[in-house]
Formats: sequence, structure tokens, C-alpha cells
Amino acid sequence: MAVDGTEPFKAIDLADGFHDEDMAALDRLDPAGRAGQLQLRHQLWRYADAMWDHIKARHRGNGGDLPLLADDPAYSAVAGIRDLAAELQAHAAEACARAGENPAPG
Repeated sequence: MAVDGTEPFKAIDLADGFHDEDMAALDRLDPAGRAGQLQLRHQLWRYADAMWDHIKARHRGNGGDLPLLADDPAYSAVAGIRDLAAELQAHAAEACARAGENPAPG
């Protein structure tokens, strides 16, 4: 796959396009299934966020320009996965809230 620096934007577009089908699938789950999805998606986000934090720390130590990291093709895929994971977690939280459930993420 070619990495061109637009991955964070592509990830949000992908999540937006996936939203309605994802919500319908989450709505078909029972409360335990929705809670499980929320926890799994939160764990994926935490994993991607930890990678992103590592990249930021490495660049901060080298005097790098942090706002531009997400646009750098060397790191934009990580930023994109982090953004996608955040959106997927938000879908699960939204489904839980619509069902009147309040499970803890992760």
C-alpha cells in the first residue's frame, strides 16, 4: 500500500462510510456483545495511541514539528489507524448509549 500522508483523512472517510452498517450490526448485538465491542475497540485505540505517543516522544526529543507528523508519509498510517480506532470506539459507545447501556470502555 502506498502511504501518501492522507491516511488520517482516509480513515475518517472510511469510518463515516462504515457508520450505518456498523451501527446496525451493533444494534443487533445483545448488551454483552456491545460491551465487548466497546472494550475491544478501546483496546485497539489504546494500542494505536501508544504507538502514536512513542512517535511523538521520539520526534519531540529530536526537535521535530509535532503538528506535521500526521501528514508525514512515514507516520500517517499510524495516525490513520489511531483515528479509525477512535471512530470505531465512538460507534460502539453511541450504540451502547442508544440502548441505554453504560459499560466502561477497556
